[in-house]
Amino acid sequence: MCFNKSKKSLVSLAIMLILSISYFPIFIQRANSQVCSITESGTIISGAMGAAPLLDKANSVFVVGTTAYVTAEADDALSALDVTDPTMISVLGSVIAGAMVSPFLNAPSSVVVVGSTAYVTASMGKSLSTFNVSDPTMITTLDSITSGAMGASPLLDGASSVFVDGTKAYVTSFDDDSLSVFDVTDPSMISHLGNIVAGGMGIAPLLDGANSVVVVGNKAYVTALNDNSLSIFDVSDPTMITTLGSIVDAVGATQLNKAHGVKVVGNFAYVTSEGDKSLSIFNVTNPAAITEVTTIVDGVGATQLNDANSLFVSGNTVY
Repeated sequence: MCFNKSKKSLVSLAIMLILSISYFPIFIQRANSQVCSITESGTIISGAMGAAPLLDKANSVFVVGTTAYVTAEADDALSALDVTDPTMISVLGSVIAGAMVSPFLNAPSSVVVVGSTAYVTASMGKSLSTFNVSDPTMITTLDSITSGAMGASPLLDGASSVFVDGTKAYVTSFDDDSLSVFDVTDPSMISHLGNIVAGGMGIAPLLDGANSVVVVGNKAYVTALNDNSLSIFDVSDPTMITTLGSIVDAVGATQLNKAHGVKVVGNFAYVTSEGDKSLSIFNVTNPAAITEVTTIVDGVGATQLNDANSLFVSGNTVY
């Protein structure tokens, strides 16, 4: 099956989510403007019994130049990999969770790298941590902020996703059903700015099982796995986050059961659904009236969307 694409591009890295990380370049032929083949160039597999490479249940990746930063849920680790030669991926360095002390990397869930700083959420560590990765062979902890006790702020129980925009980090928490904002002007001194939590029982804000977040301008787009929804929030004032609009499975949307990943390009939001095994596109021009544009479902137009969770959008192509 071929997918339309307007210009040549390259997908640099994809994760095999069990025990390995693989590199899958997809070359688009300019002549027919289609993606028609995927070939595996190289793979690196987790070591046994906690030995390097620390990639057991690798679940998130962020690539900067020739370095790939990968979190591994079962190894409680963040690793830096050299992908200069994708046929020979090598480990540069790793950092693992401390024993009841920082870094709180128990079951890391998401990683983003900005400059020389890596931002990592950990679901069981109930944390957002920052790391100095200026030397990938010697990753060092800058700071960690952890969940408050008994539902008190910051709300980081089940921290599931992080998005960094300027001096602010936005974090979704699956168990706390929340979206939180942190000041990371100084990555070595993270501070909590504000949060918004689920209304409960399908009442806005729809954040039950908040799973993924992306921020564009003053708007945060969040998927909620248990609320089967995509919601848009005004984050212009992080101390007073407000709901702008939502769309829910079976109420405006047709394929949002267990909504998972989200990306936004222009006036469109792209959302994967784990439960519906689908990719959906929504027009978000008016946040108060989000509309479904189209969907593609496993077995109906797609062949490999079972448990669809993460996605990346480049130009006119979704990976």
